[in-house]
Amino acid sequence: MLTDEDIKKLTEVFATRVELDTKFDAMHESFSDLQAAVDAYARPIRKNSFNIPHNATHTN
Repeated sequence: MLTDEDIKKLTEVFATRVELDTKFDAMHESFSDLQAAVDAYARPIRKNSFNIPHNATHTN
């Protein structure tokens, strides 16, 4: 049987649901910022990639 002291030690080691939710929210926000930055860089590249002349040759 777990004692109050055991439970206290366990709660100090393991994250609570609220703490995990907070971390996941922060990670989601950070990922959203990264995704927006990548989109901002990719937008001009995508726009310019459609301006390739039809007579351009492709080399491998």
